[in-house]
Amino acid sequence: MLPGALGSADSFYKQILYFSRYGRVISANYPLSSDPLVLAESLKNLLVHLHVDEIVLFGTSLGGYVAQQFYEKWPDMVRKLIIGNSFVDSSRILSTAMFDPTLARAHSADEVLALWRQRIERNVAANGSSELSDVTLDFLRTPANAEQLKARLLTLANADKAITEKAAQVAIIDCENDLIIDPETRLECRHRYPNARIYSLSEGGHYPYILNSAQFDDIIATEIAGYWQHISPKS
Repeated sequence: MLPGALGSADSFYKQILYFSRYGRVISANYPLSSDPLVLAESLKNLLVHLHVDEIVLFGTSLGGYVAQQFYEKWPDMVRKLIIGNSFVDSSRILSTAMFDPTLARAHSADEVLALWRQRIERNVAANGSSELSDVTLDFLRTPANAEQLKARLLTLANADKAITEKAAQVAIIDCENDLIIDPETRLECRHRYPNARIYSLSEGGHYPYILNSAQFDDIIATEIAGYWQHISPKS
């Protein structure tokens, strides 16, 4: 499982707790690099170190793009590719004020972390806290994550259009109320994989694994049921 720009391996705590009862779950962080291929190669090195030959690969947001890059280079290792709330082209995301790469380039890592923390804290002050805001602020209040955040924001700027055309088994999860991945970007991802199974959720925003975890976990259970004999959707 690969997190997005404002997440970490811990972001999938609900899925780790649930699915680790049935099989091996590897939730990975990234090295300090803004090169998507370096991030993909770091996952390959981790899997070699862990003696893992085949995986069902899930990535959300930036992690979904890295997952596609991984599959492009090592298709024989991926039994199924699951892309969550992600993209094949980051250009529309970069055009928004939140992810404008000039912000990351013009500020130090500590300043970038502080700017994002202040943004989330203002939202909490206006709308109240939530499980998602608590998780996000936990990441943004950790000084050690400053360099990570800046590197990931710059990685988005280096995310050229994904070129994967191989015949992997692909599933796509997206949310109608996602405020980061706009409808055009969602459709572009679907069109890139015309044979993919599509799961469109009405709720979950950009973080269904936290905000709509029951339905999200059911989807993952459905997709991995053929590989883990004893797993089945919660419902």
